[in-house]
Amino acid sequence: MSRALCFRCDWDGEVRGASCPRCGAPLHRVEQAPPRRAGERDAPRSPEVPSAEAPFEPGPRTSARKVLLGLGVLAVLALGAMSWLPDRPAGAPLPLQAGPKADVVLPPEGKLVYAAEARNGRQELWKINLAFGEVVAGPTVPAASQIVDASSVKTGSLGLTAPRADGTVGVFALEGTTPHDRPRALGVGNLVAWGSRGRSVAIADVGRAEGGCRSVVIDVLDLETGSTDRVLDEPNLCGDLLTLGRAGPATYFTLSLPSGTSIGYTGVSAVPHPVLGDYVMVSISPSADFLVTKAPGAAAAGTAPDVGVELFWRGLGGPVPLGTAEDALVVREVLAWSSDGARAMVLGRLGAREGLFQIQAGPGPEAPPREPTFVAPAGTGLGATYAADGTAFFVSGGHLFSYRDGEPEEISLPTWAPRPAGPMVWTP
Repeated sequence: MSRALCFRCDWDGEVRGASCPRCGAPLHRVEQAPPRRAGERDAPRSPEVPSAEAPFEPGPRTSARKVLLGLGVLAVLALGAMSWLPDRPAGAPLPLQAGPKADVVLPPEGKLVYAAEARNGRQELWKINLAFGEVVAGPTVPAASQIVDASSVKTGSLGLTAPRADGTVGVFALEGTTPHDRPRALGVGNLVAWGSRGRSVAIADVGRAEGGCRSVVIDVLDLETGSTDRVLDEPNLCGDLLTLGRAGPATYFTLSLPSGTSIGYTGVSAVPHPVLGDYVMVSISPSADFLVTKAPGAAAAGTAPDVGVELFWRGLGGPVPLGTAEDALVVREVLAWSSDGARAMVLGRLGAREGLFQIQAGPGPEAPPREPTFVAPAGTGLGATYAADGTAFFVSGGHLFSYRDGEPEEISLPTWAPRPAGPMVWTP
């Protein structure tokens, strides 16, 4: 009996034709061994490396075959070495080559999902499986500013935030990454913050100011249960809500009031509690490590041109400056946190150097300042994410790179795959 796989929509089943019954793409046939007779044992086998002449047949537009399926455990795999050579003969396999600093590095389990360039307010998502050399088209979604892993709800699920023409942000859930999946609208707000692994999302609605005061409401939607909790309800706040974050069961925010600017949090009790005065929260990690800037002169999102960023652990002393003895690190945008909160990839400036920097969060040198690591100059269409093992992946200028405590390694995509442009995410 033979079975077949479809790399466009992930269908698998018994062979009944040459095309996928779900999406019409060509099928990849998988031969199965005949049933074993009673008492029969496997014959001894010696290790073999399948032939390097296995065919590589890309689909008509959106699928690529498992080009490395035959290389087995003897293949030397390196992150960032997926090289589709433009002059390779048709049907030739695509070898992986170890990077200059690699020994034997197995790609982390999981997939990269990246957004192609937006057209007419829409983007197409694409999946990359580094372990097998697959590049597969995914669903079409609203042009997103952020893509998050929502695997705590369901494996393969994603969360999206998409800016709207009126200045608000739309929030969406995507339950799969096949071309047939469609995003489901969850809500609209002025500020949005996703919880760890996409289980929850905080949506803030800030009313129009009247006489210097406005209404501020924060709702937290639990994607696993579908329930919504109102964690902050200020009908007459004489100030403004500057930033929003989510970590664990708590929702964090920065409030600017006549009495001063401060960071606070609230839980299911909907009672705000102070965390840090005279600072603006720029971002928060899954483990509740803060990137903050001093409030005087800071812009609403903590991105004032000359305000240095600091690292703060809740309850463990004052903020620690990031930078060098001569210069403070100025953060323009936080692109990604690792799942354990130990690292962050940011766009910023340190002295005369501008580009992407990696910040070491969590335990570390307590004597200030803590110096970040310069990763690469920044191009257009930036995006970044972290795999579970701490490997960073980032997009810059339409090119995809991997990074792990060394020099970035470019991952070359097939010529028929669209260039990445903007947000990306690692999924299990």
